Formats: sequence, structure tokens, C-alpha cells
Amino acid sequence: MECQVCGAPDETIMRALFDCKHTQVIWESSEFADSLREAPISSFADMFVWVVGKLSKEKLRLFATLVWACWCYRNKAVFEEGEIEPVQVATGFARLVNVIKQYNERVAPHTNGSVVASACSWSPPPQGTVKINIDAHLYSTGVGVGVVIRDYRGVVLVAAVKRTDAAWSPNVAEASIALYGVALAKRLGYEKVMLECDAINIVRTIDKNEEGAPPIFLFFNDIRRVKSQFSFFKCVHVRRGGNTAAHLVARWEVNVSLERIYMGYFPQNLTTLTKLNLLSYILPAFSNEKKCNRASLTKIKILHYQSPISDSQSLKP
Repeated sequence: MECQVCGAPDETIMRALFDCKHTQVIWESSEFADSLREAPISSFADMFVWVVGKLSKEKLRLFATLVWACWCYRNKAVFEEGEIEPVQVATGFARLVNVIKQYNERVAPHTNGSVVASACSWSPPPQGTVKINIDAHLYSTGVGVGVVIRDYRGVVLVAAVKRTDAAWSPNVAEASIALYGVALAKRLGYEKVMLECDAINIVRTIDKNEEGAPPIFLFFNDIRRVKSQFSFFKCVHVRRGGNTAAHLVARWEVNVSLERIYMGYFPQNLTTLTKLNLLSYILPAFSNEKKCNRASLTKIKILHYQSPISDSQSLKP
């Protein structure tokens, strides 16, 4: 199949990402230009294994960002009208990754430990299970609640936001969104779910099935009732740096008392952020040692690229 960007007769993954005359501009403008001339070109898998063995964690993050930028540039060039500057696209991606990295470093709390295990970043649930991330945002005139549901590949299945004019405390707001998250998953027919949030008190109360007289336990009682209807349920804590997707959705604009649910198509800021979440999960697998075996590479293909084509096949929009 002819490349729809530069007109080359055979469009493959390697050509789209590295050999297309337009994406070549990105690599020639980067610090990887000389290194890539020595890299294997038989397949993207072989090249990535080689690159992992050569680069530090920080450099590998930048390399993966530029690969992602090349792919997105191709899609923009094919599906969107107008002239697009490839280096500008790559620079924007690099800046965005750096901003998210700085944000994660700032919001991650420095604690000496907790009775509840806390992950620092988002990670996929087991296959066959969905993970529900939740967050609440307090406005001066109410509360915004956000839910993001993803599968074991990190693919976003559902994003939902709604707003109430209730004057709730932060704890009550978090309990309310926990109930909303599990109730939404049940409405949509999911049977195996993990609920994840950055409010450790909420996680502890749900996990231990605690009971009490304060009004907040009306939410916890309903959560206990709903979670008993799932074939599998687990509630886990993640630090704020791993809950950025729900944090974003909770701030989307929506009228009071209305619910907005996205399925199939999602705003670009959410898809970009969830891909960064997935990238931050994948890269640490290679940070301790500069080695990458085939099993780890399979993990990357399943979780990140999800490409239905091989290096020798033609790309189709």
C-alpha cells in the first residue's frame, strides 16, 4: 500500500515511524539521530530491544515519546487537513510528557508507609477485570465527580462526569464518587471490577467493610450492597500521581444535576493522559537493568501499542 503521507510504494511500521521523509525530520532534529543509524531495522521489536539496552530511563522516555509523536503526526497528516510541522508536533509531545512527569513528582506524597498498600502510578487490572478510577473536585457551589474505566490493556472503556450542588466535605464527596463509580460499573454490566482512588480513608473503610452512625456511612452501606453483586471486587489505593485521569475528568464542565457518559470516543486530553499513564507503567520494567527479553516485549505489545499489523504488513487507516 502506498504511503499516504510521502507517497512511498510500501508503507510499513518501520517506514511510518522512522523512514518516512517527514518523520525523518523529527529524528534528524533529535539527539538520537546518530544512534539510530546503528540500530537494527529488521523490525520495530528488534529496534526497541536494541534501544532499551543503550538508553537510560530518562532517554528511553524521550525516545518513546518521539515514536508516539511520529505515529500521531502520520495520523494527523492522513486524516486532518492543513499543513502540519512534524518537529512542532514532536516538541509539543515532549513538553507534555515533561509537564506530566513534573506534576507526578509534585503531587506524590512522601510518607513513611501505610497500613494500606499504595501504588505510585496507574497499573492495568488483571485480564477480564476492569479498573475504575474515581476522583471528586470541590467547587465553591458544589462537587464535580469523575470516573474512568479501563481494561487490562489500559484502553479507556468509559469516562463519566456529573456535578451536584451539594455542599459536601472532601470525605463525603469521595465516598459519593466511590458509590457512583461502582453503581455505574454495575449499570454497564461489568462483573469483575477494581475500584481505585487516592483517598486512603475511603479505601480503608470499603476494604474493611466498616460500619458507623455518621451520615457518610449511608454511602458506604450502599457501596457494600453494590459490590456484593459483582463476581469479583477489590478496592485499592493509588497516590495522586496515578489517579490523574479521574482527576482530569472530575473537572470537565457539566451542568448541575446532569450526567455525561463517554463511550467509544473520548476527548483528546483524556486519551493523551491515559497513554502517558500506560507509558509510566511500562517504562519502569526496564529501568533497573538495561535488558529486555521477549516476554517483556510481549507485555509492551499487548499493553501499549495494540497494533493489529506486523512490521511487514501495510498500514491501513
